[in-house]
Amino acid sequence: MKRKYLKMLIILNMIILIPVINSYDLNGEYSFIRNTKGPPFNPMTWVFDDNRFHVFGEDGYEEIDSEGTYRIIKEEIFHWIEIEIEKYEYKVLGGSNIAFEEGPLAGKRLLLLYSDEMLYMQNPLNKRIFSLGRVNDKSIVLWSRNNGDIRESTFLIEGEIEYNAENLRYLNLNLHNKYIGKVPWVEGVNGYGVNEWVELGFTTPYYIYENNRYLRPVDHLVIFNGYIDASRPDLYLKNGRIKKIRITSPNYEELDQIIEIRDIPDPQIFKIDINNFGNKVLKPFENTVLHFEIMDIYPGIKWEDTCVSMIAGVNKMKILEE
Repeated sequence: MKRKYLKMLIILNMIILIPVINSYDLNGEYSFIRNTKGPPFNPMTWVFDDNRFHVFGEDGYEEIDSEGTYRIIKEEIFHWIEIEIEKYEYKVLGGSNIAFEEGPLAGKRLLLLYSDEMLYMQNPLNKRIFSLGRVNDKSIVLWSRNNGDIRESTFLIEGEIEYNAENLRYLNLNLHNKYIGKVPWVEGVNGYGVNEWVELGFTTPYYIYENNRYLRPVDHLVIFNGYIDASRPDLYLKNGRIKKIRITSPNYEELDQIIEIRDIPDPQIFKIDINNFGNKVLKPFENTVLHFEIMDIYPGIKWEDTCVSMIAGVNKMKILEE
């Protein structure tokens, strides 16, 4: 990657600390709801209560029922959740073309990325992932993948690895490609890439619950900043991260919004200024195209490469309609 001279003050921030137990308060219920045209299913749900956990349900590929105790450890900039299993029942669902030799909790240590509204856990041993929204007052975060067209102004190439904007579709997980989703988008110009951009198409979520259809336009974004790699946590601070980003849209000329992103790897949710979307009626799975331009950055301590690991559309919906 592009080299820069190290500064002593920044180097001090990279001192590796002894792992400490963190006071994250996970207490509550988190659930996974997929966007689907098909019938509903028993969603994967995690319940945390003090130092105990219970996970049950299925995500379309596998079914699990497990419980035990947990603790949260902070190492450098990342948090990990370490679990002790007391009960474990797991099976791959019929019809799945994904065969996991080990269950999703194999290794009992998961990377934890957390916010008040959602959490993301990934097992670096077998790349299994839990992406969950906190259930509050019968509401939940519903994901809308950026499944539409993706464009970028530039991207970095290192050997056979392309750090292009396709990587923003996933976060360190893609079972069908050697690199996509396992690396971030990295701008490809000299310097930190201020004014470089990506353009993402988000589908309008179409959700069925108890035979009722709910059409939910994307009204929030979730951003995972920086270079996130569970096996190489040092890459987060060694590379640049986005500090400010401008959002516009070719679909909605009135939309012009600047958001400031914190310098953390955890998921950050931002409300899109949908008041500037006008009166346009969205159809199921119609693309909403959003244009993201880098306005300011947090510098890396080693490379002048600005990275972002994932940008997804979400909306906040009721699980049960009154």
